[in-house]
This record gives sequence, C-alpha cells and structure tokens, in this order.
Amino acid sequence: MKLNIVREARENDFPEVYDMIKIKEDNKVNKDRKQNAADIFYQNVNSENAIYLVSTVKNKIIGFISCAVQRSLSYAGNVAEIQEVSVLCSENAKTIYKKLFVALQNFLKDRKVKHVEIKTNDNEILNELFSELVYNRQVSKMRKKMG
Repeated sequence: MKLNIVREARENDFPEVYDMIKIKEDNKVNKDRKQNAADIFYQNVNSENAIYLVSTVKNKIIGFISCAVQRSLSYAGNVAEIQEVSVLCSENAKTIYKKLFVALQNFLKDRKVKHVEIKTNDNEILNELFSELVYNRQVSKMRKKMG
C-alpha cells in the first residue's frame, strides 16, 4: 500500500465519506437521509465539538473516524465519544484503523480530553486494536429509537 496520510476532513470530502458509510450501512440511502447527513457533516467539520479525520492514499479516502467532544460534569472535564469508524479496504485494515485512532488520540490530548468512549461490535480487528491501545471494556449502552 502506498503512503497512508491521516488528516482533518474537509467539506469537499463528504461524497467519499458518505459513500464509505453507505457501504457500511448496506446502502440504505434515500435523498432525505443523504441531505441530512450532508448538513451534519458540514456543521461538524467546522465545529469545535467534533473531530472528523480521514485516511487517504493518493488523495483517495480509504478511512474515516469521527468523534464528538463535550464537557462532562461527572468527569469534571472534556469527554469524547467515537461515533463512526470506517475503512474501505480489508487488506491493511488494522494499520489504517490504528493510524486513525492514534491521530485522533493526539487531537484529544490537545483538547485535554479525560475519557474516551466507543461502542464496540464483533469486528475482531477493531477489538484487538482497542486492547492494544489500552481501551477497557465497560458496560454496554442502552438505546431507544425516538420518532
């Protein structure tokens, strides 16, 4: 694989990032959903409370990670929740994921984040990487769909 660069996402990255997430979500797309996603992407790319990073090879986006940062009363400081992580290629996926997570951790240190959370699934590559990066398994979140 050629040189893999991790950088902050830009507004013009939306189409490639959205296509990557669309693939991950089994292509469940409609016009309203895409427009809502675009609005959120553009707002968050320019927000102090969100970090969007992309991994690129030859200017093509092959990985994406997003994180929301907020102030927490219980932690008495900034906390972060990793929201989306996606990598297009299966070959070298662990390397790409790791570069995204390491870059994100550097951004989070700069913002003096005290705690990072991520929901996990059965992705063996990610779960192995979380262990390597010293993420500890905690109680799962409960979720209710509204509306």
